[in-house]
Amino acid sequence: HLIYSNENEIVTLVPGEVKECGVAPNQLKNSITITDNQTGLIVFMTINDYSVYSNYYSQISPPNFLSKGAIRFRTFKLNGSEQKVHLKDVSGIGDIYFWREMNEAGKRQQKWMDSFFESQNYFKAYTTASHETAIRDIRNILNNQIFWDLEEIWLIDPYLTPNDILETVLFCNKPNVKIKCLTDFSSILGNQQTREMLVGDEEEGNRFSSAKARCQKELNDAIPIDTDISLSYRTIANGYGTSFHDRYLILKYNVNKTRVWSLGISVNSLGKKHHIIQIVEAPELIADMFQEIWNETNQDVCKIYETHSQE
Repeated sequence: HLIYSNENEIVTLVPGEVKECGVAPNQLKNSITITDNQTGLIVFMTINDYSVYSNYYSQISPPNFLSKGAIRFRTFKLNGSEQKVHLKDVSGIGDIYFWREMNEAGKRQQKWMDSFFESQNYFKAYTTASHETAIRDIRNILNNQIFWDLEEIWLIDPYLTPNDILETVLFCNKPNVKIKCLTDFSSILGNQQTREMLVGDEEEGNRFSSAKARCQKELNDAIPIDTDISLSYRTIANGYGTSFHDRYLILKYNVNKTRVWSLGISVNSLGKKHHIIQIVEAPELIADMFQEIWNETNQDVCKIYETHSQE
């Protein structure tokens, strides 16, 4: 009644010793590696994909291979103390072979995956691109990822302003979508450039309330009462919510898997300097983390703006 079995066998050989090891029939990818313990040099490696091929029983003979290692050191001083780093000097001679077709197939697959990632805006690198180009790419991400079950869009950025919201997530083509935007006024007001953009030369004691009022007015003026979008814009404040640094665009679906893009830089600086926008491998972990912060900001002091339909 065995359903699944996996073994990871490590065998240490000494000079002159011969051992015979076997891998039982399976439908997995099996990796066999022979490593020289002293130098760390891999003298043989093979990966057999038995999830594709049905030839379960076969014999694998490593090639004749010699390696040598000479122990040397790099020395330098760190904070007045001498440091010694062990250097591995390895070389090899012998027969090396591999399945060229399998190797080329892997290269082709990687090339196709890279093209797919680029076409889906899963990865974007900016060096000399303009801000307008990067903003357009964000809009393309939103509208290329619209599935029937898209429910919520989250925009997470400690320097997020109303103009950033209007430039990006409001261009989503999905009707009746919920939008959650999270910022951190302490970050905005603590930076001279962004503070001047938001409150000008306002006195320090009035900056938070002035920033909140100006954001509310800007969004009220821009978004009509009969809008289909449900927008909620909050900030971390007065100990409610945890300060954060990274910037994310999160798409939440009802059935499909959550998708998360790391923006690499604040929305107001997209495309203005070198940075990367890329999809995140573990989206649910990111979404769960910010859901906790969002729940903590469910306080009047944190709520900057809610669309008229939510009031």
